[in-house]
Amino acid sequence: MALETMHKDSCMCSKSELDLFSVPLTQVVMEKGFWEDVDPITSISSSDTIEFLCAANSGVYTDLASSYLYVKAKITTAAGGNVNADIQVGPSNLWMHALFSQVEVFLNNKLITPSSTAYPYRAYIETILNFSKDAKDSHLTSALFYNDKAGKMDVVNPLAQDLNVNTGLKQRHAYTRESKSVAMEGRIHSDLLAQDRYILGAVPIKIKLVRSRDPFCLVSSAENPNFKVVIEECLFRVRRVNVAPSVIMTHSQSLQQITTKYPINRIDCKVVSVPRRNMSGNQPNIFQGGLPNRIVIGMVDADAFNGTYTKKPFNLKNYDITTMGLTVNGENLPGKPLQLKFGADSNYISAFQTLYADAHKIFENQGNGITREEYANAYTLFVLDLTPDLCLGDHVQPIKNGNVSIECRFGTPLETAINIVIMNILKNDPFTRTVFKDVLPSNRLPREIRKRSRGYILNTDPSDKPGSHWMAVYLTEDGKGEFWDSYGQAPGFYSQNFTQFLDKHCGTFTWNRRILQAP
Repeated sequence: MALETMHKDSCMCSKSELDLFSVPLTQVVMEKGFWEDVDPITSISSSDTIEFLCAANSGVYTDLASSYLYVKAKITTAAGGNVNADIQVGPSNLWMHALFSQVEVFLNNKLITPSSTAYPYRAYIETILNFSKDAKDSHLTSALFYNDKAGKMDVVNPLAQDLNVNTGLKQRHAYTRESKSVAMEGRIHSDLLAQDRYILGAVPIKIKLVRSRDPFCLVSSAENPNFKVVIEECLFRVRRVNVAPSVIMTHSQSLQQITTKYPINRIDCKVVSVPRRNMSGNQPNIFQGGLPNRIVIGMVDADAFNGTYTKKPFNLKNYDITTMGLTVNGENLPGKPLQLKFGADSNYISAFQTLYADAHKIFENQGNGITREEYANAYTLFVLDLTPDLCLGDHVQPIKNGNVSIECRFGTPLETAINIVIMNILKNDPFTRTVFKDVLPSNRLPREIRKRSRGYILNTDPSDKPGSHWMAVYLTEDGKGEFWDSYGQAPGFYSQNFTQFLDKHCGTFTWNRRILQAP
């Protein structure tokens, strides 16, 4: 029976259900995967920072996207004693991330992620915008995420009852009451840890966590509250993968000609203050240079941002805002400013719709669990997308430069000073810049290199030997450098080739004397 197609250019096809003789593909390049618990290299009890060093191992690659932070913590009195059952103190939401104000990630001793003291806000905003209610009610509770009830954000007494109860705070308090220890686990919110390409085995990875102030990550209605958070255990569970030798050899050969590329979304959080009684929060030229792809804006009381027991840090109020918009090089983008009205006869639906900045979500079975009513009462965020295709997918956008200004006006004078948290998402910053260039034997150091920041792994042995010890060198584009050997030896200890290499390509170089192992 002859079948006619609906159009002359329509090709005929079959269906996969009739593909009865093919077999699945077999993955053969990853031989073994495992998690390795990395202990801090700093004291977790006496330091404001916690650092991890994932040592280099030339035969084992690192899957940062599948690596997790594990934290075990408890709440005590300021003197270190247990908190009684009737004491009104509990943890802030998303407690595992609220414990840290700043996160830095280094590859080969080079800082990759920008430093910002707004890390808890990045983690919180990404969590409430990007995950569904099912995710928030299930695996995100591992980081002690229990949504604060909209309209009850001002309730900081975890023991409150009846109409004053904040269910989210009450649920978190159940894990920490009477100084019980609670274990938490989750992925660090960092640019590099959100991409899925493996890190070469020869590249050491360092992660630095800076602790938040106790009044930021705790809330209390107690009289003269004075408590502290004790971190009892902290581990970085890094995912390691043994890769087939043929792949390692191919990568090594490719590195002779080209560099590794790690496409990431560069997320930068800026915080600006607006004084009490102001009716304008305009921010001219808040971003200059590379134009962001997406901007997320939220507002919070300044003292809550800095940390106070009596206010929740993530209470994103609307502050009777009436206008919110962006100008890019003087042009209103992505459209004319949003006009809003909160309170009686409210109308903020267009602002609420910005939570689904990827336009396709509006037409699909996707969501983040934030209702229209909750948006006005604790979850007021503005997501402004500047991409032409409303998409932050695998592709990148053309590089554009200019100035971005924020137009922000309030209907009534601010009753308190506020901080505006501005999260800038940029996919075409030089994310793919060189962070690692080559693995080199002692007798094959390059004579000429491009004036560009890059890292090298150097072996003490020449090319006719298998290699016994590795060192790291980082060179900046402005002629500076750093040399590091895990034994703490100087560059010339193994070969004068290393000293000559540094002298030739660095105006000055630093000898990092930190010792991590014995010869």
